[in-house]
Amino acid sequence: MSVPRWPDDFGFPRVEIKSAGRTLFATEMPYPTPGSATLETAPQDGQQTPVLWIRSDSGGSLGNSITYVFDAWVREEGTSEIGTLLPAAILQNGVFEVEGNPGSSDPTQLSRWKQFDLSYRYWLTTGVNSPTPVLFARLRRGGSEQLQWIAPTPSDAPSAATLASARERVRALAQSDPSAAPIAAARDQALGAVLKPFLDLVYAGQSDAAWRFLRASFDDGLGTLLASAEGSDLPRSREALETVLMQAINASPFIGEILRRNGGSIAPGTSP
Repeated sequence: MSVPRWPDDFGFPRVEIKSAGRTLFATEMPYPTPGSATLETAPQDGQQTPVLWIRSDSGGSLGNSITYVFDAWVREEGTSEIGTLLPAAILQNGVFEVEGNPGSSDPTQLSRWKQFDLSYRYWLTTGVNSPTPVLFARLRRGGSEQLQWIAPTPSDAPSAATLASARERVRALAQSDPSAAPIAAARDQALGAVLKPFLDLVYAGQSDAAWRFLRASFDDGLGTLLASAEGSDLPRSREALETVLMQAINASPFIGEILRRNGGSIAPGTSP
């Protein structure tokens, strides 16, 4: 149980799930959010099942969270049986959303799991400019793996307009007057503008396009901004930037799925 250290402190909120007056689940957790989702349990038969979930957020800017998922059966009123609650899964750093219609709250529509990869938070950039690529999955019952990854679609990759806008942003930042704003801020914003679509391309299975975009952005002015990073640990050459990116992606907990999507390799090609 969470106990305040000082008299004027507050403990974590207590979360309880009850059925027919009986407590089925109770715990203390920071920043709890409850909800429900509809999962496909037998695709060949089209069967669906509702689940309850409770997400506990860290409350910090990093964005860590844990989602506890429960199978719930509620007996008919008037019977001797009460509701039953069984743990189904514990998922980290993600949210449930309705497939094909993320803004919908229709409980009859199938839900998918949106997995955030927080590996790059506060890595080469400040928090506000940190990229957070995502993968989508379905919750699977049984077996060693709880999540079954959904193959990316063309809409999961950034559009040509998005890539063009990012490159234009880099050019504008590289040409900005250093006396009007600190160059470190421009460098941070340019890195964020490039890394987000770059990683989105890689996670969508388009690593070749990602490296082409990175190299074009480097020539647009990202290279100039990085070369000015005297006294910092930022990579200052294109080769150094590509090396640290490869290292960071390979350190992701989802590297197996990332490699599968990219045909087994995310290494940059030899073409400029």
